[in-house]
Amino acid sequence: MTNTNEMKPTAPAEAPDSGRCAVDALLGASELTKIKTVTRWTTSDGEDHCSLSAAEYHAGQMDKAAKANAVLESGGSIADALRAAEWVYSDGVPEVLERVTKESRLVIEHWQCRDTPGYQVRHFTTNRDLYVHGNAGCWSGSYGSRVSLADLTRYAAHMSTDFSPNGAYQPRPSNSYKLSP
Repeated sequence: MTNTNEMKPTAPAEAPDSGRCAVDALLGASELTKIKTVTRWTTSDGEDHCSLSAAEYHAGQMDKAAKANAVLESGGSIADALRAAEWVYSDGVPEVLERVTKESRLVIEHWQCRDTPGYQVRHFTTNRDLYVHGNAGCWSGSYGSRVSLADLTRYAAHMSTDFSPNGAYQPRPSNSYKLSP
């Protein structure tokens, strides 16, 4: 009688030197044919998790992202969304994130070919990152990717960031040079 956790090989066992794989010879057929039960938990977004606690944590992050995205959709700032989702920012929320909304246009220099703001925050991810998308002169057309809050803060601090809600871009004056009379 066979154990229910093992499967018997269908062919008779061969001698280790008759062409079988070295692993087969070392482990033996019974070690290779064991079957074990694997339990996985799947969250509503289709992500698989190896433990119940990991699935519960991810589900909580999904709820927080949904709250943050609702604030963004209603016109709130990134800072407002972080507070609504109860996502803690290590050193307090940077002041510039109080001004960034879904309508703000950012300059992300390494994504674009000109210094015109064109990228906008689209939504929060479950990892507390943001998805940013737009087209501001990329050679390959529109582009989007996830960015961290630290990177978003750096991009929003750029002199050409457009915080106006109507998208009427007017560059901010730069203090880096002064015209002589």
